[in-house]
Amino acid sequence: EVPDAARTGSRLKPNKKLHAEGCTDWPEGITLPPDLAISPDGKKRAYPALCDEGQNSVGVTMFLNAHEARTAHTAGLRRLVKLKYPQMIRHLGSMPKFPHDMQLSLFLHDPKWKDSLVDHAIDNAWQTDVMEIRSGQTFEAELEKLRDEAALSLAGTIRMLEDIYQEYSRAARSLKQIREDSETFEDAQSQLDFLFRKGFLQTPDAVAQYKRYLKSLTIRLDRARSDLNKDAEKGSPISEYIYKFQLAAVNSEKPLEELPYLYDFFLLLEEARIAAFTPEIRTTRKATAAILQDAWKKLRL
Repeated sequence: EVPDAARTGSRLKPNKKLHAEGCTDWPEGITLPPDLAISPDGKKRAYPALCDEGQNSVGVTMFLNAHEARTAHTAGLRRLVKLKYPQMIRHLGSMPKFPHDMQLSLFLHDPKWKDSLVDHAIDNAWQTDVMEIRSGQTFEAELEKLRDEAALSLAGTIRMLEDIYQEYSRAARSLKQIREDSETFEDAQSQLDFLFRKGFLQTPDAVAQYKRYLKSLTIRLDRARSDLNKDAEKGSPISEYIYKFQLAAVNSEKPLEELPYLYDFFLLLEEARIAAFTPEIRTTRKATAAILQDAWKKLRL
């Protein structure tokens, strides 16, 4: 069974004072408060945010979860940037020029990969925390700063991906030395497929660790080549949670970045992989089978 928290989000309809839809600029006359009480005792809070309504407009919505609000607000701001500066967006889209092999490796599942790079660059070009942009006046002031930084931000994204590709290439070469009918091959290929799924750049906390993930995978595969049974033994304690996560990700109604509980479980799971297969690489947090079990139980609530 896939946990509800892994499948759906916490979106709510905004109250009448904050209602806005079909906007091509910051919603007129609206300043978004950081949060709002939605229960009589004031203990239950909701978080207002911009939201991307599609190709041509934004609106206002609310969430019970602050992380979801941040994700939606970031996407809404990104849409406004595209509406305000279409010429800049076209220029940014012309900048990435990767070798064909790199495109096939990192963006096989994302034919609009240049759009993904531009989105990532816009999100990282803001000079203030996006959740501080809560009024039209602040938006206009920060938009001017972003315009000056967007190209530099994209150049940084390109360099980051070039570095990631070097680690990916090493892992891919090592994977070719593993029997394709083995559990190790199947698990490693599934890991790579998910890491470089469509839209993976929208999970920046994970992408920032991709070089570590890939280095660990390469070491694991090089060791497994001489003893596949030992590799399976190392992964056995966490294999149940790898399968559960994959099932939840496939059946979720939203992308990973919009499901904060599942996203955090993914980050924990990748650290558990490192701990299980390459303990010499330091993890960002303790990650054992017992910790995965506890995290999964909480995810089901």
